[in-house]
Amino acid sequence: MSEPMREQEMLQWNGARQRILDAVAVITAAKNLAAGRVSGNGQDMKLVTDIARKNAAVVENETPVHAMRDGTSERVVIGITGPVGAGKSTLAAQLSTCVIATDHYFPNYDVTPEHLRDVPEHSDLPRLASDLAALRRGEDVTIPVWSFVSHSREGYQRVQGAPIVVCEGIHALHEIPRAHLDISIYVDAPSTVRWSRWEALELSGVRQLGVEQARAFFHEFAEPIFGRFAGGYKSAARFIVVNDGRAGL
Repeated sequence: MSEPMREQEMLQWNGARQRILDAVAVITAAKNLAAGRVSGNGQDMKLVTDIARKNAAVVENETPVHAMRDGTSERVVIGITGPVGAGKSTLAAQLSTCVIATDHYFPNYDVTPEHLRDVPEHSDLPRLASDLAALRRGEDVTIPVWSFVSHSREGYQRVQGAPIVVCEGIHALHEIPRAHLDISIYVDAPSTVRWSRWEALELSGVRQLGVEQARAFFHEFAEPIFGRFAGGYKSAARFIVVNDGRAGL
């Protein structure tokens, strides 16, 4: 079953975190109410009821059908996508300590043609979806570790769950992982701002690709490849976060 169309909301960077956390609170209240987990005094019940019932339109906007039916889990799963350098990982870190990057599901570059390295068909998105489903159930997961130095999978790491789980990366809103999301977010920023951020990373030596090679990859591969999917990902997003660099990011 496809998700119902939900009203899309534009957010400026400085106010995005709080607005998203407000949406998380609405979803959590609705899930608890649906699952009969509300306890405490009558005032507590009235508070949750007011949020989840009187604001029914808000709940419908925030929560896809599959999430409302998932009465066994109080966890909220957020997906954040956007082009390279838009601020996805920065926003993710502001929302939760449990963050999974879609980068870790990339293919090994040495056996993948350059023009196919960033396409979703060559990322292990089924495994990503499985890991998100497990985190939603409250389980810890073992995920791949992909290195920006060797551009390959170098091992695995254990990830502990949390009340808010965030999946961030260029294909976080692909239909395969999106089936496990409660909130979908698209972070946007001008190309010039995004390249300046990537250039700073290369100059710092974090990724060790080199500025010129990174520049070529950014303009010749990363931008046009993501552009093929950007329209669909943006239309699927509940929130569009504008990160134009004026906030110093």
